[in-house]
Amino acid sequence: MSPAFLIKSVGLGLLAVARLSSAELAVTSDLTVDMRVPGEVNLAWTAANLRPYQLEGSMDLLTWAKVGVPVVGSGAPVSMVDGPVSAARKFYRLRVGAVRPGFDQYSTQRNDDESSGLVPIGFPISLFGRTETHCYINNNGNITFDRQLIDWTPNPLQNLGFTIIAPFWADVDTRPARSDVVRYSYSSETVDGHPAFGVNWMNVGYYSSRDDKLNSFQLILIERSDTGAGNYDMEFNYNQVLWETGDVSGGVNGYGGSPSRSGLTNGIDRTVELAGSSSPTIQLDANPATGQPNLLTGLIYRSRNSNIPGRYMFQVRGGSVLGALAVNAGPNQTLGPGSNSVALDGSASDPDGGAVTVRWSVRKASGVVTFSDPDILNPTVTVPTVGVTELMLTATSVSDPNVSASDIVQIK
Repeated sequence: MSPAFLIKSVGLGLLAVARLSSAELAVTSDLTVDMRVPGEVNLAWTAANLRPYQLEGSMDLLTWAKVGVPVVGSGAPVSMVDGPVSAARKFYRLRVGAVRPGFDQYSTQRNDDESSGLVPIGFPISLFGRTETHCYINNNGNITFDRQLIDWTPNPLQNLGFTIIAPFWADVDTRPARSDVVRYSYSSETVDGHPAFGVNWMNVGYYSSRDDKLNSFQLILIERSDTGAGNYDMEFNYNQVLWETGDVSGGVNGYGGSPSRSGLTNGIDRTVELAGSSSPTIQLDANPATGQPNLLTGLIYRSRNSNIPGRYMFQVRGGSVLGALAVNAGPNQTLGPGSNSVALDGSASDPDGGAVTVRWSVRKASGVVTFSDPDILNPTVTVPTVGVTELMLTATSVSDPNVSASDIVQIK
């Protein structure tokens, strides 16, 4: 797809589309531009698939800005107005999806919860104080370094006790006929001239052998030794998220239960999870009950450090993930005789010095749980006197609301 349509300037700074030939424009017919109302530019295209389309405009072909919100392709014509005159631009382009082409040189076998052997990354990466050159590619939407991970139900990443990079940890099942397998490349791909490693979970199904809904997402590691030894950029790219949970993770038709988690952690005290991680339905392309797109919360519509919807970029410098948060829900507690309430002892911070907000929630309980205030670090909580209650503390960056981190505490 060609990146832009040229709009000529017509007197008094007004912009209009001249009837230029295709040779003058050298673009595809996917995007048409028309000036139907003075000072306003009407743009139209046919969004022929389920990927998100983001329209962008520029005055100089160097700096691009979003025009409107992402639009989900449905096969129907789409139109959008840019204007009035003060907002009009000379160039427009459509960006379609976030997944980068390629990164499919090798593949795994069809499976449910298996992992690859150690796969070379192609260049050394420094992560949380360690240098890694190989990783395990796990079918369930993540890579690890110390061990293979077959677990299908995601837990708060920080509680794992080991390092994980998880663009979409959930119960991926590539056995059904319509599902593709997991594919990856190393030492053969580049991004902007830099060596890159990538894993594709494209059009993958979910447990148990379900392919009525398919997800497409990708992990990319981009070597950036030009900024320092072991440095790299990391991308989570999402083109389609139609399911969030496997059948044995409490899901029903791919929804609810213990939904997917997206992020990375050292498993101890540094974590980045995308905001909305583990929250039912909001990460999906659309609300399954209403069919309305989740434009504010869906993974394919948001972005981080990128103007491409569905792309979340993290910089790793000197082994530290810029933006990673520290959160601790405190020690597990035991109720005293005749007591059903305790004071929680949480902590949360941004090591880079930014502010965070916090929120306590109930992850598991046999009855009603009440907080004196769920939005402070140390509330008093009243819990059932039978069974184990599991609470989760989530911290979210104020300056970067796409970033959060969670930890859990048990009370019995």
